[in-house]
Amino acid sequence: MRVEIGVFFTETPLTDKDALQRYRAHGGEPDPDRPMGPCIDAFLTDLAARYPRLDALPEEGRTVSPWSGDFDISDGLVRIAMGGIQCADAVEFIMDLADQHGLVCFDPKTCSILTAPPGIHLDKQSDAAIWPLTLATLSLALVGLLWLH
Repeated sequence: MRVEIGVFFTETPLTDKDALQRYRAHGGEPDPDRPMGPCIDAFLTDLAARYPRLDALPEEGRTVSPWSGDFDISDGLVRIAMGGIQCADAVEFIMDLADQHGLVCFDPKTCSILTAPPGIHLDKQSDAAIWPLTLATLSLALVGLLWLH
């Protein structure tokens, strides 16, 4: 099973629908009007420290990596494709890192923002964001279980 997560920086409050539009519009050449910025750079550095990118792993190490391929990084957004037994753990780590670095973490499958800095997620019901986070966590845990069988 394949899971995709999008991570990006914004100072503009947005809804889940806005985040989906941003995710779908992503791609192509990097946009100088949307630089990656220090938050994304620090996020990628911390992510690689825990889960190295595929091109940094020896051939035998790639089988235990959560990544399905290299990250798609452009237009101010990082698109991360995952699969395998470490997928659920990697998603949890990505969500924590995005939160630490003040980034939005978006799940295109559920069309929902998983984490966002305070005041950014307009659809969020409470500051705890317990419901979307729990659904995302459960669905990704099930993906991990299905992968094992």
